Amino acid sequence: MEELIVSGVTNDGKLWFLGASGWLDVKALGAGDPGPFVSMGSADASSLSQVALHICGITQDGRLWHTIGIQDKWQPFEDLNSSVGGNWGAFQDIGVANVDGELHVCVTVPRVLARWQILHTIRHGDGTWDNFQDVTDPGLAGLPGSFVSVACASVSVMPGVEELHVCGVTDDGKLWHTVRSSQNNWLPFEEVQTTFANNRISFSDVRIGEEDAKLQIFAQADGDLWHTVRFSQPPGWQPVFDSLKAQAGADPGSFVSVSCVDVDGIDGQLYVYGATDDGKLWDTFHFSEPPDWFPFEDVTAEVASPGFFISVSAASLHSFIFEGIDPRCHKFQKELQRDCNKVESATNATDRDRWKRRIQWLEQHWPGNCNQPDVSPDCLS
Repeated sequence: MEELIVSGVTNDGKLWFLGASGWLDVKALGAGDPGPFVSMGSADASSLSQVALHICGITQDGRLWHTIGIQDKWQPFEDLNSSVGGNWGAFQDIGVANVDGELHVCVTVPRVLARWQILHTIRHGDGTWDNFQDVTDPGLAGLPGSFVSVACASVSVMPGVEELHVCGVTDDGKLWHTVRSSQNNWLPFEEVQTTFANNRISFSDVRIGEEDAKLQIFAQADGDLWHTVRFSQPPGWQPVFDSLKAQAGADPGSFVSVSCVDVDGIDGQLYVYGATDDGKLWDTFHFSEPPDWFPFEDVTAEVASPGFFISVSAASLHSFIFEGIDPRCHKFQKELQRDCNKVESATNATDRDRWKRRIQWLEQHWPGNCNQPDVSPDCLS
């Protein structure tokens, strides 16, 4: 079983984790206070002996920090500027991913001629870190421009084989993609939009994740959120970007930070979280059958907000014992009732069957730590 975990940064520099009693202040629960945070990322740190979450964050002074914990128990923040080494300057953006049980961290840093490069490091199971590797080195993925945003995710290309995918946005609004194989070989950066049917979109930020062995890409542009897919077998792209606001049928406002995560692996659920410029957190998720997006919902209305959110990160933990607030419980129950109402009000068999399939999908994917669904027989009759 997997649990959906949400973390975030508020504009007072605090770092929050959604725990069993609501939002918990990670700094106050043992991690310490290295300064006000401006951005963060999270990934599963669980093992056979513990359930835990990696959190990496960048503080206002451009330093990079890491902690591990869960609920009210967090290790002191580790200063990665010292642990990893190198005089790289101030870090700007961050992406993290769990690949084969190891934490991969990608960050943007300044270089000569005011151009920003992407660095990559790995935290191994014994707690040691690799030196930073310059992904934009000509012998690796190359430097197609000055990167203002970076994201990374693990994608399973076959059973037992995972690859690290990295996407970045350059200051000219272009979106780029590369892959690191398990043998530490990098593909050259590829511009994503060159073969797409859309008119060119000027992007400002990107976040990525895996669903059903496919890379899911969510890129921001002028407050909107655009979605496309990269297939693994064989490699190829969905030929368009779709507006997620249009797909979900709702506009929560202008996004300033987004995150996506797949819960329960193959045939699981893809969730997207976003912070808007009014400090609220919103979420939606993707139905696989029939393909559809759930309308955006205000997370800060469901669970009392600790402040004005400026950064958000979602992760899934492998767990049979974790006891926290799973944001899916409210969402699944609300969607179930909504779909039952649609079944009852449907005026033709096609629409009625469509809503019944969604109800069956919800029952099949019902989160294990939520109260069991109570479905009226009229919904399926």
